[in-house]
Amino acid sequence: MPETSTAGRWTLHLSAQPRLVSQADQVLALEGLDALLLAWLALEGPTPRVRLMDLLWPEETRSPTLRNRLRQRLFTLKRRLGAEAVIGNEILSLGPAVFWPGHDAAADDGAMLASVSVADAGELAQWLTAQRDAQHASRRAHLANELARFEREGRLAEAIDLAQRQARLDPLHEHAHRQLMRLHYLHGDRAAALVAFEQCERLLKDELGVKPGAETLALLAQVENASAPMRPVVRPVAPSLLRPPRLVGRNLEWQQLLEAWARRMPVVLVGEGGLGKSRLLADLAAAQAAPVVHVAARPGDADLALTLLSRVLRALAPVRDRQLPAGVLTELARLLPELGDAPPADAGTELRLHNAVRATVAAAAAQGMFALVLDDLHLADAASLDWLRALLAEPTPVWAAALRPGPQPPALQTFLQALLSQGEAVQIALQALAPAAIAEFCDSLGLPGLEGHRWADALHQRTGGNPQYMLEILKAWWSMPQQDSANTSDAKLPTPASPAKSTLPDLPTPVSLPGLVSQRIGALSAAAIDLARCAAVAGEDFSPELAAAVLRLRPVDLADPWAELEAARVFAGERFAHDLIAEAAAASVPAPVARALHADIAGALQQGATPHPVEPARLAHHWQQAGRWPAAAVAFEASARRCAEQGRRADEAEAWRRAAQAWARADDADRRFDAMACRTEVLIKYGAGTPARLALDELESQAHEPAQQRRFVVMRLAHAQAVGDFETTLALAPAAIESAWAEGGPSQAFPIALSLSGASAKLYRGAEGVALLERLRDWIDGPEATDEQRRQYWNAMALVLDFSNRFGEALQAWRNTQHHARRLGSDLLSQAISNEAFTLNKMGRMAEAVERGREALRLDLAQGDGLTSQLDNHRLALGHHLRNIGAYGEALPMLQQAREHLQTSGLHADAAVATHLLAVIWVHLGQPNRAHRLLADDLPRELPRRLHDMREAHRVMAARAMGDRTAAARAWQIAKAMDETDDSENLVPRVGALLVIPALPAEHAEDLAVRLADWFSARQRMGHALAAHVRAGAAALAQGSIGRARRHVQAADELARAYQPDIVYAAERFWVAAQVHEALGQPEERRKALETARLWILERAQGLEPALQRAYLERQPINADLLRWSGR
Repeated sequence: MPETSTAGRWTLHLSAQPRLVSQADQVLALEGLDALLLAWLALEGPTPRVRLMDLLWPEETRSPTLRNRLRQRLFTLKRRLGAEAVIGNEILSLGPAVFWPGHDAAADDGAMLASVSVADAGELAQWLTAQRDAQHASRRAHLANELARFEREGRLAEAIDLAQRQARLDPLHEHAHRQLMRLHYLHGDRAAALVAFEQCERLLKDELGVKPGAETLALLAQVENASAPMRPVVRPVAPSLLRPPRLVGRNLEWQQLLEAWARRMPVVLVGEGGLGKSRLLADLAAAQAAPVVHVAARPGDADLALTLLSRVLRALAPVRDRQLPAGVLTELARLLPELGDAPPADAGTELRLHNAVRATVAAAAAQGMFALVLDDLHLADAASLDWLRALLAEPTPVWAAALRPGPQPPALQTFLQALLSQGEAVQIALQALAPAAIAEFCDSLGLPGLEGHRWADALHQRTGGNPQYMLEILKAWWSMPQQDSANTSDAKLPTPASPAKSTLPDLPTPVSLPGLVSQRIGALSAAAIDLARCAAVAGEDFSPELAAAVLRLRPVDLADPWAELEAARVFAGERFAHDLIAEAAAASVPAPVARALHADIAGALQQGATPHPVEPARLAHHWQQAGRWPAAAVAFEASARRCAEQGRRADEAEAWRRAAQAWARADDADRRFDAMACRTEVLIKYGAGTPARLALDELESQAHEPAQQRRFVVMRLAHAQAVGDFETTLALAPAAIESAWAEGGPSQAFPIALSLSGASAKLYRGAEGVALLERLRDWIDGPEATDEQRRQYWNAMALVLDFSNRFGEALQAWRNTQHHARRLGSDLLSQAISNEAFTLNKMGRMAEAVERGREALRLDLAQGDGLTSQLDNHRLALGHHLRNIGAYGEALPMLQQAREHLQTSGLHADAAVATHLLAVIWVHLGQPNRAHRLLADDLPRELPRRLHDMREAHRVMAARAMGDRTAAARAWQIAKAMDETDDSENLVPRVGALLVIPALPAEHAEDLAVRLADWFSARQRMGHALAAHVRAGAAALAQGSIGRARRHVQAADELARAYQPDIVYAAERFWVAAQVHEALGQPEERRKALETARLWILERAQGLEPALQRAYLERQPINADLLRWSGR
């Protein structure tokens, strides 16, 4: 029978003889597979069950037998321990009854799992070999660090004991034997030093067939010839090693930097870590008379969105707090919690925040900021780089950036391309120092005994010419005990054997830069090592308050270890002295210790251990690294909500994705579905086409419960609405509404009804949409509905009435929407007013549409000092109305700005509409070439078909205005498509046909225009009907039919008493009328028409920039003809 126990918590020992030891010191030896299973979970963390089966039994295919075998092994472990050694269903992890403290680097108990045999082939064997190698390296580094510390403290007997262990651990490593020889001699035991040499000599001969090297023989000669023991002298790090007094070997780069900034050109420094990028930029900033803002990305930033941008904004605090309006500061609070609470997020949040950041940088530049320096850009987060790229278009400040070479993430590539495309931007690749520069560098340090010309070649060979690496080696040399000198000022490097060959002193191993840093940290006190590890794991979150909480110390108790780290140049203030030191420190923390530290740090941050509010993304990062998946998932959800407050759409979706992954690791399927659903909603809401479709597919596979399936259907409908797939909405929604109504009543059916009514409107089946919403009217008017639901209801009702051409009723519904919106905030109110303006536009009441559009924009601007919700959509709408009344000077910049922002925000459908509006304006202004260039790019394929059709119609319009002979054939295809459409209520093909009528033969053009005038009139679209009558009159004139032309002109004039034309150039009506009066011999009517046209044209010209006025008056064909006739 296997032994059993109820001894409580067990400690896992992964030594040569793996075992579990209870709190009562009961020992349970672990068999091979049990030891491997627990070792994997201890070192690698939670792992899928099927993955563990593949690792433990690689020679067998997956089968129920394997699953039962693993289950039986886990059951046996549980019975032996009296507790769960492993927990979880599909994801397995160590249970709370088992604790692994990590490898004890100080232990001398053999290789990890040395008694466990595992097949040579297979992933598990390779993993175990790598773990043993890592354990061996850890022990070796620990011995080296402790040995250096004991020697520094004069504890030579203990140092000798460690040196002997080191020699046993690496018997063929000559350096270990040299250390033992030297320590014996320093301890006054010359004979033991000679014995150590003999053992080294014998081992090398027997095992490798070689003799000791030159350094070992030189040390032997010193031991044999010295008359007195060498005495250690410990020296503090020289100040010149902490910050070299001057730059060496960078004269060319320095001049390039000065010249670039003198011309206000951006600069980019590229070079490996330690080559001096940061020092160059710091000196460059110090050389400027005007203020320079200098910030750096830090390790860990890449996973935390907008971290670098927040750091930039904090660096601008003096300007920010004095010069910015309250509305801007309110938006900045989304990134800087110390500024107070931010308002709720809405559709315009991201744009307002972008504008707030622009305003902050502009205010800093206005107050004299000369340049913005971004250091260590390779560590920056993608979101910050995207936002900073948008600032490159600002005229100030001058930019500088530094980064390491290597593969670049897309956001970094895009930022650098944008930065380097500015004027005569300068990119400098820093190279390592050559031996001559190294000699000058060494001499500049002013250290006794360090002669540059003697040591340059050796240092170059050892370091590759990396200045930071040289400094670390020289710090190690300077801090080593010196022999045969009671005066530290006389201490010096051993004299080279000859001028032709220099050798460096016997340095601690390993001699890589991370190794040197690790040894330097390891030589400090235990308290300093703990503090350094805490800082390395905490990263950006590190602070004295956090360290005290994590290490469970009083803040005052940190003073000594902090001073020790600063003296050793590990710390510089509250940060590591160099990012390479930070990386080395982080790499030296064993994985189990790092996981435990991450958990302690997350707990302390959650308890408010730092002076500033902590971002949820940082908490999520630490909980994730700790393997605490439920806590990580909750933090990722909080991070998603924070991103929503800041208007960061992509980051919000990513945070929900990571929350779903964490819930999966936590084996919580319901919470995973909820997180996946939230991510899908974000992707649908902000128009992420392919990602949204993929997210929906994944969500459907996880929707097992009825409530989950209903939620999926609602999102499927929302996605169909977003992409214009209204047929899918009509197919899915009716059954979904009835199911929701049966299970939850009108409140459950309401969101589906909104989707279905919207689809009905877009498919011109308005009667169905109205009937559906009327079914909800009693509930909406009752006490259960909220103001927001009432606003949504009337918004949907207005929309379906508008698309049903019931414009008068739609106007009243928009006013009802506005009534409820007033209780919910002016963002929603302005949206309802802008929608009302669009209905007026469709009716041909353009002047009223402009008035209401201006009111919507005024509310937006009053909301946030120019940082507005829905701002670009409302500019787009107002620009449309202004175009129709010929206010081109105002409409043009408004639409250009809206188009740029919409494209930047990824709102391609709205940007396409802005492009079409601008194209018509350029044709009206007599510049069809500009319209042609604007329309040249194809639209994204995923955009609705109607936009692609309108793109072609606008292209034909521009081609005809340019005299392109292909325009007629293309126009004929558009007209034919209109006639062949199955949908008699579809507006899009009719508007497209109205655009291209002038390109058709006159007889066909007139017939089409007449039919369009009747169709538009029947649907109360009087602006389009007026335009169609004008086009019919022009076509009749072209055929010489003055009578028909007169009737068309009269119809247009009658409509023009109350309405304005849509799409067509308004002066076209005057031109057709003047020609008809001329043909009929009516000079007075002709004169009135020409005078009205002349005044109208001149008034529009006055609103244009001078450069556009001349082209408008002379190159616009209708204008040129009208003005020529009016002068006759």
